[in-house]
Parts: sequence; C-alpha cells; structure tokens
Amino acid sequence: MNSNEQSISVNPLGREPIPAEECEPESGEVEQAAAHGEKRWVRWWRRLGDSFLFRTRRRRVVIAVIALPFLCCLGYFLTGLVAFPSTATLTDLKGIVHTLRQGTTEWQVAQNHDIVRNNDRVRTAELSGVTLVFFDISKVNLDENTEVSVIEVSSRRGGSAANVVLKTWAGRTWVRAVRFVDPASTFRVDTPTASTVVRGARLAVEVAGDGSTQINVEQGSATVTVGAQSVKLTMGQRANISSEAKLTTEQVFTPDMQPLMNKGQAALDSPEKEFILEIEEQELNQFLTAYVNDHVAFASDPQVWLLKDMAILGVTITEPFQAETTVALSLQARNGQLRPQVKSISAGGLPIPGQLADGLVNLLTGAYENYLAKTYQWLEFTEVQIGDGKIIVKANKLYR
Repeated sequence: MNSNEQSISVNPLGREPIPAEECEPESGEVEQAAAHGEKRWVRWWRRLGDSFLFRTRRRRVVIAVIALPFLCCLGYFLTGLVAFPSTATLTDLKGIVHTLRQGTTEWQVAQNHDIVRNNDRVRTAELSGVTLVFFDISKVNLDENTEVSVIEVSSRRGGSAANVVLKTWAGRTWVRAVRFVDPASTFRVDTPTASTVVRGARLAVEVAGDGSTQINVEQGSATVTVGAQSVKLTMGQRANISSEAKLTTEQVFTPDMQPLMNKGQAALDSPEKEFILEIEEQELNQFLTAYVNDHVAFASDPQVWLLKDMAILGVTITEPFQAETTVALSLQARNGQLRPQVKSISAGGLPIPGQLADGLVNLLTGAYENYLAKTYQWLEFTEVQIGDGKIIVKANKLYR
C-alpha cells in the first residue's frame, strides 16, 4: 500500500470508506471565537460538532453510542414527590452477619431484607459480606470483618432531600452514593479519624485496627475533613489519614477517554452481524470526566448513574451562572432510530422555568440528533438495556 493512502476497515453499503483513524490535533489548538463577546458555553456548543471527536464518521458512531446513557433517565427524580423511607435494607447477605439494634446489648443474626434503622449497627464475620441499600438506589457493600453504624437515614422537603450518615468502625466498605437532584441531600461516611461528605460518588473506605483510614474516590467527588483540615477529592484520587489524624492525598489514576473509545471501536470492527456494546458505569464516568476536564470550561464534576431502566445525569454549571444541574431524559428505539425526549431539567434542585428549559431541551436534543443522523447510516438500533451500573446497546450493522 502506498504510504500516502489511508487504511480502510469497512465500506458500508458502497459508501465512501471509513478511515480507521486520523491524527488528532494537539490539545493546545483551540478555535477562536466567531463573534466578539460570545458566551463561552455557547461557543463550546457551536464548536462541539467540529471537535476531533466527530471528525470521522466512525468517531461519530462511537460517540453517539457512548452518549446513550445520558438519554435514558426518567423524570420522576426531578419531581420532588418521591417519598423515601427513613430506613436501610440488608441484601445480598453471605456468610455470618449480625445486627445490634439501638438500645440493646446483644448482637442478633441478620437475614436478607432485614430493616436497619438509625443508630443500629451491622457487622460481618470472616468470609462474609452484606449490602446496605438506602432509598432503593444508593448502596454500601460491607467486606468481611467489617463493622458499621447507621447513624442517620432521613428525608425532608416532601421526600426530595435525603440524608445518610454512616460510620465505619473497622474493615472495608464500598460506597455507591447516587446523586440526588436536591442539593440539600448529602451522604456522609465517618471513620474514627475522618469524615467524608459526597453529593454523589463511588468510593472505597478502609479502616485499620488503629483507626487509620484510606479513602479512594472511583467516581464523582468527595470532601474529606480531618479536624480543621478539609480537602476535595475527585475521580482517581486517594486520601490517607494516619491514626494521629495526619492527612495526605495522592493521585491513583487519571480519567481517560480512550478505553471506552477503544471498546466502541472494537464493537464496530467485530465480524458479528449484530453491534453489541456493554458499557460499565465506571467506564462511562471516566470518559465524561476526562472530556469535561479537557474541553469544557463552563462545567465541572460530571456524573452519570445507571440504575435499573434509568439513569441520572448531573453536572455543576459554572457559567453563565453557578448551579448543580440535573437532566432527565427518556429514550426509545423506533424503526431503528433512537428517539430521545427530555423530561425535565433542574438547577439547584428547582425546575428551570419553562421557556429556558425548552431552549435547553432543543439545544440538547438538536445537537444529539445531528450526530445520530450520521450514525443511522451504519447502525440500525434495536435495543437499549439499562441495568444496575451498566448499559447494553444493541443494533444491526448496515455494513459488512
């Protein structure tokens, strides 16, 4: 092959070849504003379609599919009418698990679906484990030889604001605190030496016998407080707190878009007739966080949470105003195409006024439909499955 020719992987329906890959611009190359005084967030939306992520047809396909979870959530999370129970439930019990009820001194053998209330304790024995479920969406997995106290589970404002306070005395817990729409909601994890507050995060908390603590943020963000010192951790960062309450932090990994891009590319290049792409919540959030960190100046702390048959997308807007924003959209596959519909948008826990919401809805769906129009040349979508922590996208390939 001539060195000046591009490598070709597929040729759908006789159309022009799809380049396997193209050189990407340096991160420092930024397009100048088209109009003097144009808002930064408006420029970003205008430039999005011309960015390196959409310069080839194949990349459009990959990005369109990766973006699907943002169009799969239900609007009732934004209504503020959901009544949360002020209890937690034990599930996925294995081995030996005990509970200590408030006001008692005797540990009792726990069973699946037992209810845990404020000031109750839960502990696991060796080779044992259990999951605490809060408000049917947030979960805390207890490893073996772990003991926690449920200090508080409460809701207010008609059920839209929820609060959880958990204390890990010893052992290892994995916290998946799904972000609530109301910014008054919090999820706090205490240990003998630290207190960690999240507005949506997946983190691992490990407490040693001497009280020293290690906190790993795998998704979202968290604020760790030790005495009078506080530090905010983002995805990929770790806090180490000694038994003497000395706090240090380190970067464990850096969010990266490429793993999910590679996964989508592999699904496209697969010899199978059906396109199948399974995306884990962690992969999706790495992609989203890396993109926002590198290319978006008016937003921070993006989060997407995949639940059963739904997703929650949240982001903190910094321009032209500052607010925690949550968008709820539904999605249906009809006649091989994806039909997104924005149900509602809220900022700071309150619905955005109708006229402004309509403008944002048109902006979101209009931009996405433009990319999907290209995608429909290569894929005929048949099914989207949203499960707990993952999404599966299926389509028929229109090229062989």
